[in-house]
Amino acid sequence: MKQAITMSKTASMTVDGAFELFIRKCKVKNLSENSINSYWQKTIIFKDFVGHETDISTITENTVDDYILYLRDNTKANEITVNSYLRSVRAFLYYCMECNYLERFVVHLTKVEKKIKETYTDDELERLLTRPDIGKCSFTEFKTWVFENYLLATGNRLTSALNVRIQDINFNDGLITIRKTKNRRQQILPLSNTLSGILMEYLEIRGGTGEEYLFCNVYGEKGRSNRTRRICTVSKREDCR
Repeated sequence: MKQAITMSKTASMTVDGAFELFIRKCKVKNLSENSINSYWQKTIIFKDFVGHETDISTITENTVDDYILYLRDNTKANEITVNSYLRSVRAFLYYCMECNYLERFVVHLTKVEKKIKETYTDDELERLLTRPDIGKCSFTEFKTWVFENYLLATGNRLTSALNVRIQDINFNDGLITIRKTKNRRQQILPLSNTLSGILMEYLEIRGGTGEEYLFCNVYGEKGRSNRTRRICTVSKREDCR
């Protein structure tokens, strides 16, 4: 008698092997480069913790619980950061579950005490928005002031603002075209008269062609988000007026 045909079990898969397939799927879905890089960076500790060559099928809810305790005991991560790591690990593990690499379970985020975010005082806002002396300040200082005014006027995310090109500013119609957004949907924002005047003065100094990025470094190259964050943060200090 012939043996009946049965569904073969999925071959064993290492954590690294499954993660490579997960990243491949992210690229197929056309996720942004920032999202993919975030998955890489925020799962490194988890892969080190469980072992890169460990069979992915051995990962359980208890494994994730042990990982959370490990993060609390061995890193300086607060609960917000722990949850940030968990979201990336959860996306990876849920992908593995969909592929039947491991048994299904729920990855729960930890409870976080919501604290009121520190905001600028009126005095700090006044100093932050005080126009620098054009005759004495550097281009970086002037650009930072312009950038702060731009962010307050538009509410753009940092990445969106840094990807605005000079040609995206329509002074005639009073519009700004935002081409890079988190949901990848272009936006058209109004350009206020105040911001229009600030940008016009800025472009007289900045120069550049329409294809170039609006906010650049001193060499005319695209501004970097980590550098811009640091400058905007320290600019509120009294010694950085």
